[in-house]
Amino acid sequence: MANSSSNPVPPGRSRELARLPRVAARFLTFTVPALVAGIAITAIAVVAQFGAVTSEGPRRVLGPTELVENVDIEPLPFDARVDTGATTCSVHAAQWKIQDEAEAMVDNVGKVIRFCVENGRGGAKWLETRIEELATITTSEGEEQRYKVFMTLRCQGVEKRVLVSLNDRSHMQYPLLIGRNFLEGDFVVDVGKY
Repeated sequence: MANSSSNPVPPGRSRELARLPRVAARFLTFTVPALVAGIAITAIAVVAQFGAVTSEGPRRVLGPTELVENVDIEPLPFDARVDTGATTCSVHAAQWKIQDEAEAMVDNVGKVIRFCVENGRGGAKWLETRIEELATITTSEGEEQRYKVFMTLRCQGVEKRVLVSLNDRSHMQYPLLIGRNFLEGDFVVDVGKY
């Protein structure tokens, strides 16, 4: 009679136990990456649903148009067009006056400009600041030069001081265009959101 304690592994089981490391290796090779991929896909779905997450927190989701306020003096609300193709923001400046205005636009950079912004809702505000730069903008009608100034804009609780080009937007539906310099780092755009 054989002593069961002398051979703890029944005959035929030793081959199965020898295969165990190979089975474990296959499990780790195929199952773990699939689990990681599943977690990544879930994370992407959460980001798509709730907005991107940065080190500062979640980004806000904007639609193709948004309510944006100019808050340099007192809040003036604008219906704004969000344009990820535009480098900088652009605002409708109905009229302006440059201190000691020169004939060549480039010679006015650095000078004080007083301009009136209109929000398309019957509101208007005069602002005074310095011309920061002169930009050449390519439009559907060709190239044109525009003054750029700093303005403080606020949308969904995010307030930024950004360069804005002054433009006659009276023929456009939206008096304010929001470009990438305002969107960067804080917003993502969902064109299906209204």
